[in-house]
Amino acid sequence: MSRSRLALGVLAGAVAAMLVFAGTRENAPGLALDGVTYMSAADALVHTGELRVPFSRWFEADSTSALSRWPPGLPVLIAIPHFVGIPILTGARGVLMLSAFLTVLGLVLLADRVAGTPAAVIAAVLLIASPDLARLHTSVWSEPPFLVCVVALLAALVLAADRPLLHGVLAALGVLLRYAGIALAAAGALWALARPGSWRRRMRSAALAGLPSVLAQLWWSRHIAREGAEAIRPFSITRLGWSVWRQGAESLRDWLAPVQLAPRLQYSLAVLVLVVSVGFFVLAVRRLRVGGERVRPGATAAEARLYAAAALLAGVYTMFIIAAKVFADGWITFDGRLFSPVIVVAEGAIAVALGAWWVRSAPAMRAVAGAAVVLWAACGLTTSAAEARIAMRDGRYMTYGYWRTSALLDWVRREGRHVPIYSNYPSAVFMYAHRSARESPSLGEFPRVRDFAATLARTGGVFVAFDMPSPWLLPNEALAKYLSLREIARFPDGAVWAAPDSTPP
Repeated sequence: MSRSRLALGVLAGAVAAMLVFAGTRENAPGLALDGVTYMSAADALVHTGELRVPFSRWFEADSTSALSRWPPGLPVLIAIPHFVGIPILTGARGVLMLSAFLTVLGLVLLADRVAGTPAAVIAAVLLIASPDLARLHTSVWSEPPFLVCVVALLAALVLAADRPLLHGVLAALGVLLRYAGIALAAAGALWALARPGSWRRRMRSAALAGLPSVLAQLWWSRHIAREGAEAIRPFSITRLGWSVWRQGAESLRDWLAPVQLAPRLQYSLAVLVLVVSVGFFVLAVRRLRVGGERVRPGATAAEARLYAAAALLAGVYTMFIIAAKVFADGWITFDGRLFSPVIVVAEGAIAVALGAWWVRSAPAMRAVAGAAVVLWAACGLTTSAAEARIAMRDGRYMTYGYWRTSALLDWVRREGRHVPIYSNYPSAVFMYAHRSARESPSLGEFPRVRDFAATLARTGGVFVAFDMPSPWLLPNEALAKYLSLREIARFPDGAVWAAPDSTPP
């Protein structure tokens, strides 16, 4: 690797990391339930040696529980700097910055290796200017380090096409970060099956590509079972209605046309960008075929292998997410965060196709294409900057002013210090009152909901009910009325309830 290539990649990655640093100041980074879970599990790992979270179900005797809903990868990454004394939130910001650096560095170096410096520059611009990726890296999610695994696997498929064990190890790292990493293992196995060679050799390679992920998932599932935690995801059936597909279309629109316009105009602009991008792919594939090269895993040209690998990763991942939505988790949303791996590999392929066209086109056409890329990047950066300013001023998810100024949480800190807490937002109780808490009953637990009142009475606990809706839990007021709970305190952001026959704290 030449020094100039490495310098370009390092510079682009450093720019991405610094933008993440700037976008996670003040009241950022954003902390949803996932983020609070990751950080609390990392803190528990450092201080107790166990991956536990300070929340549990309302019927559990222990107010803490083993980490099970999410894999252990991100808590372990956050725990590493925390172990040497770095504050937990600072360590999480460091993981986000490092992830952005490595993702951009990896894709830029790959694009440069496949199609030269123009492709590398375009890849850097597209990644850094994408609002979805900027938004993703300014909240504590598992997707940022997962994207590093995606880019690493893409590079391995292209540059080390016959290394199935390497593909499998990279996919297994993704599995330990997100359960969707199973899609990476499946893509690696399919890639091995499509490579040239005997059927026996391809089957053996596919098994090698999938084995590390299977072992990683078996280890984690066994750990969860040993801890007595709930299953990772229960089987369920969710119908994909029109609203689900509309959300996916809106996410696609916001990625392709990252500018605030009237919806119809924004959709029209997104269609134009999509048509132009597909046009560049068609030209690239046609040029390769004229030169005797087909876009497939067994191609000899790195450019052809990159298009095949990108299409395979994006397709398998998308099908996996749709299947997970239908059969495992109806709360999955088809947003830019969830489809960030598709965005990354698609932008890498677009950069390579455009870069390969660039070196063969006339100066006038280069000027037009360059101006279009710069305009798209300017719109994306403007949108990202505006969202970052709002996030730093108002917070994001659990750092919103609603939580920072909560009178209900102030009551928990003062009056409820020694009282068992049950809440529709136990993550907020932990984050702002540094207390473990149990979750109130879910929608599917209505038949046994009277046991919740009995549990409150038996433990002398209180139901800290925030007015912020919790769509997967029973409504607060309806629950309190049905159980004839006794109101202890009322605040602008919620109320505190106790069982009718318990002593107030």
